[in-house]
Amino acid sequence: MSLVPLIEPGTVLTIAERDYLYGAGPIRLRVDVPVPAHPNLEWVTVHGTRLLADGRQTHRVSVLVRVAAIAGRQ
Repeated sequence: MSLVPLIEPGTVLTIAERDYLYGAGPIRLRVDVPVPAHPNLEWVTVHGTRLLADGRQTHRVSVLVRVAAIAGRQ
């Protein structure tokens, strides 16, 4: 049985500082790897490419994100 991903690759997320661990300020990234949905998780790892305010990409990052902050965004 395969689960529908919580977030699909290519999705652009802006995540507030309070919704991810070990960061300073909001982070904007384009998701590179599907984020699996799991009903019992509070946090998930999001792998993506960090984007600047003007849309230019910088580097790949892995960010631990609160599920409530990204659930329902597609």
